[in-house]
Amino acid sequence: ITRKRPMKEWAGWLAIPIAALVAYQIATRSLYGHGLLSDAGKYAAAVHQPSLVSNLKLILTALTFTGGCLAMITFFAPFLWARRELLIGAAASLAVTAILFFTIRGTFRAQPSAGQIAQILLWATGGISVLALTDADLYRRRDADSLLLACWVLGTFVFTAFFNWIINGRSLLPMAIPAGILVARRIEQRVRDGVKISTPTLFAPGLLGALLAILVTVADYSFAVAPQTDALVV
Repeated sequence: ITRKRPMKEWAGWLAIPIAALVAYQIATRSLYGHGLLSDAGKYAAAVHQPSLVSNLKLILTALTFTGGCLAMITFFAPFLWARRELLIGAAASLAVTAILFFTIRGTFRAQPSAGQIAQILLWATGGISVLALTDADLYRRRDADSLLLACWVLGTFVFTAFFNWIINGRSLLPMAIPAGILVARRIEQRVRDGVKISTPTLFAPGLLGALLAILVTVADYSFAVAPQTDALVV
């Protein structure tokens, strides 16, 4: 039986990535006369307008990208939460995303269609579910592993939303690993609590995720070759 170690015993290990970032800043400053890490932060600060509405837009955009890029986590939701938790959480998350969207709606260059609005609300709700899963794991376990996973997920989210110069799927890619671990930990905990989850049903979210990935790939390919196709037609 592995002894559960207290959080403070391993918290020092979190200083390793901080030291790596500091070393990177010092090294690039020595080579180029200016630190690339601080330059990236300055550029992001210049791009993002410091206002409440712009910050809300960044949060909604980051939530939407999180839910869309980690769509499989949303598909796993029925296995991760009790029915009552799922209904209340979905309703609350949808209400929050709707408030955020209609607050910043006037900032869009082109007003989104009904289908685009539905996707924004859906995937932003999925993004909230990823953050809720992280918080639930930290609250329930309160150990070094849960703290590391929480820092991994929340740190990636905050960096993508506020410190990176643009919000994209590539910036959120590091979140996929801890999110998968959190799903596995949550399912394991629910099974220990007496919830019956059959193994074959766990393949369903994976299949849905694979189907969505194929559809996105086809759509992306069609968009990429559209100019070439139009040129050939002309």
